[in-house]
Amino acid sequence: SRMSFFLGVVMVFLKNIIKDWCSVKNPGTSIVLFFVTASIFILAPAIYRPSVLQVFGGDVYHNLWIWGRNVSNVAAGVAPYTPNIFFPDPLSSFYSEMEIGNSILYGLFTAIGFHPIRSYLAILVLSFALTGISVSFISRRLGASASGSIVGGTIAAFASYRYSHLPHAQLLASYWA
Repeated sequence: SRMSFFLGVVMVFLKNIIKDWCSVKNPGTSIVLFFVTASIFILAPAIYRPSVLQVFGGDVYHNLWIWGRNVSNVAAGVAPYTPNIFFPDPLSSFYSEMEIGNSILYGLFTAIGFHPIRSYLAILVLSFALTGISVSFISRRLGASASGSIVGGTIAAFASYRYSHLPHAQLLASYWA
């Protein structure tokens, strides 16, 4: 099937990237390609069939609402924290998650024509990839070997707790820290 062919190609690609990462002096491109490809591979079921997100209930839609509200407020020239609910409290958004980083990504994805659910999936892929990239670069900077930094980034990016928090994109966005 198309899915098994896709996964086979991704596995060969990942193997070549790892080999390249461990053999070059400036492996930035290789590490970025590795984590983006691995994230797409890991999240392939959700990317291939976005209806899987319905299993998670309202948290996905809550995040989409927050991001959409922030983007529309900025587009209208209003402060992003100005809510459209909880009237008359003008600062009720300060009691909730602002998610500025994810709102910026959501705005970029929707501006180029992504559907809101596809934007959510793209942010999930980026959260896994960017976490692995940032941990790899930090561990390399702190003196780990090339292979050690890729192992550290892989452990951080694909740790088991992250899968139970797929509907909580604000928790997965640890790469901003």
